[in-house]
Amino acid sequence: MQAEARFQRNMIKLENKLNYLKKTLQSNFSPNQKEWIQNHLMTFNKLYETLQKNSSNSESLEKISEDLYHNVRKAKRRVLYWIKFKSRDIDTFRTLRKEKGETWIPIVDLIDPPPRIHEIQNTHLWDLSFPCMSYTNEELCQFTEMIFKEQNLLSEFNISSDKFGIVVKKICAEYNAPAYHNFSHGFNVFQMFYALVKKTELESALDKVEKFATLIAALGHDMNHRGYNNAYESKLKTKTALTYYDTAILENMHASFIIKILKDPDIEFFNSLPDVTKQTQFRDLIIAVILATDMSKHFKLLKKFSAGVQATMEYRKLKSSDQPVDKYLEDNAFIMDRPQDKRRILKNIIHACDIGNPCQKYENYIYWSTLVTQEFDYQAKKEEKRGIEVTQMFKYKDLPSFFNGQVFFSRNLVLPLWEQIAILFHGAAEAPQNLKMNLKRLEEDKIKANED
Repeated sequence: MQAEARFQRNMIKLENKLNYLKKTLQSNFSPNQKEWIQNHLMTFNKLYETLQKNSSNSESLEKISEDLYHNVRKAKRRVLYWIKFKSRDIDTFRTLRKEKGETWIPIVDLIDPPPRIHEIQNTHLWDLSFPCMSYTNEELCQFTEMIFKEQNLLSEFNISSDKFGIVVKKICAEYNAPAYHNFSHGFNVFQMFYALVKKTELESALDKVEKFATLIAALGHDMNHRGYNNAYESKLKTKTALTYYDTAILENMHASFIIKILKDPDIEFFNSLPDVTKQTQFRDLIIAVILATDMSKHFKLLKKFSAGVQATMEYRKLKSSDQPVDKYLEDNAFIMDRPQDKRRILKNIIHACDIGNPCQKYENYIYWSTLVTQEFDYQAKKEEKRGIEVTQMFKYKDLPSFFNGQVFFSRNLVLPLWEQIAILFHGAAEAPQNLKMNLKRLEEDKIKANED
């Protein structure tokens, strides 16, 4: 009976995916793209019809339907990439929700989305509040290449622009189109880290391998995110959850995706690095940085990082006054000549950028917050539909509750981490300053919402 139920569920999912592919033929695709969709649809439909006619729902049929669904899903991802590449992620998300007949929480319509922008100057990419959502995926890919070129990273490792362009587009293609965890978010974390590099001594302290690995990790840190968190994957006992033994499920998956792209024989990225030691350093740093974005590790990371910052301040004070420094203090301080210390710092910085929306200008930040709230609410609805424990705190209640949640998150999780980063790197002070101004604005908006 279980095999039969899974078979029927696969057939329903297949029908939905095939209908989606049929509808996309009306989109503005190139002749080659339309031909690709038509050919695949013809093959998929024949297999689907054969499965429908079969009256026996054995385990073998379940396996066939599962394999077919996997291939149809891959085709849908490719078509979705063609659509979203030329669009802004917020527009793609809205279009997909409408096509599915799904509604979104009221706050998404109450707060205006960022306006479309068509031109920028290179120096705009140094801005901590760069308006990522105002650009298409194609433009964000172009900006990504500009950043790597500005840092002389392609020339340093003799990587052609064409080859690197393929890497960036592959990363972009592996992002889905949920409300929040899309390529725009990946780019936002990547660009925010780049802005910190430009504003602080990280520019000179990091070597080329450290810069390249951290930038590429930030860009791809949420690849293949479907809009559900680790707890959701664990509760459903998904293949991903089983693969990673319920430990940092999504983060391990994201890291594996980006390593797989860099190992692609057509790209041979790792061969660009000078030796095996650098290749290992590059790979290990990518994995460490992405795993540090696991929110379950937040307070543990913050505690260790804060202790390291405090030790660093004491160490610098003693060194500047030519006073002796004991070994314990030296071992616990962040000393930028030590690769292991830079790695500890980079883990915390990328985690901070991952939750760093509240450090941006209010208009940017508040719309990001509506999108993540939409995504949380959608997960709660899916949990209810699947009959698993519902994450009650993810349910959207009302506007006052929304502002309350944002105040709590920004004040208790985001601000303490960014304050430590600003102590360590004075050039990062803009981030906690912006956040404190945003907290005042949130309190004001909360009062208005309660009055209404």
